[in-house]
Amino acid sequence: MESVTKRKDRDGNKESMEGYATLDKKGGVGMRQRFLAHVLLYVFIVAFSGLANSEPIEEYNFGVIPQNTPTALANAWTPLMVWMEKETGIRLNFKTAKNIQVFSDRVADQQYDFVYLNPYLYTRLQKRNYQAFAKEKNEKLEGIIVVRKDRDLRTIRQLSQQLIAFPGKTSFAATLLPVTYLKSQNILFHVRYVNTHKSVYMSVAKGLVGAGGGIIKTFSELAEEEKNQLHILWRSPPLTPHPFAVHSRVPKKTVARITQALIRLDQDPHARNILKNLGFNGITTAFDKEYSDVRALGYMAPLAD
Repeated sequence: MESVTKRKDRDGNKESMEGYATLDKKGGVGMRQRFLAHVLLYVFIVAFSGLANSEPIEEYNFGVIPQNTPTALANAWTPLMVWMEKETGIRLNFKTAKNIQVFSDRVADQQYDFVYLNPYLYTRLQKRNYQAFAKEKNEKLEGIIVVRKDRDLRTIRQLSQQLIAFPGKTSFAATLLPVTYLKSQNILFHVRYVNTHKSVYMSVAKGLVGAGGGIIKTFSELAEEEKNQLHILWRSPPLTPHPFAVHSRVPKKTVARITQALIRLDQDPHARNILKNLGFNGITTAFDKEYSDVRALGYMAPLAD
């Protein structure tokens, strides 16, 4: 009798479970599906909690003055952006423009959070909430005028009525400094704008123009065979170099982390190639008062079209 009762109990339980499963199927969700739903809900809650507790990565635009082609600039500057993110956890997105005028307009519109720009543009647009915080170490900015070595042009006076190439109207040391000097010498000349320093040097080397404006820094970055075709006819007095500037909307603690990382570049053996590709000796802190030499030059009007 006892064994029969147990069988009935087991049968009864079986029947009741089968009945439960049948009811569940009619309701739409099975036991297995319910279990999976609970697991997924748990995973979602844990993942969401982790995201809520983690800080979002800081991300900023980093504008670079177009002294070269966008591709060449990206190749030189992107490794720095990658290294900076690794060192600081701050993501810097490389930005540039097709020419100096477009770049200047973007700086004026305050589109960049961080920006590497010429000192004249910095002093003219400082009221747009940008502040210098770093500059290249042991470097001075010098404008130059170059000619082909094999041309019989050895004095500034010989540039009278020559066609001269410049990067752009508002390029400081490569355009405004040499133009101001030529005007001071009452030399009349014709102008062609070619967007970048590299294009200036190549235009001179190919004989497309009689002379061109540039700076010592970009000239020194040319390949030896390119430099050997050119002769520096004139160079300006040295001035404080291009600043790294930051917009006031960027938190001060972020600026401090970026500054410290830039200064460490020449101390890291793995980062020295980055400096080499940029043509930098190293980077050090900069202060606004250092640009008084550029401010003393006053306003330099760009050439009319």
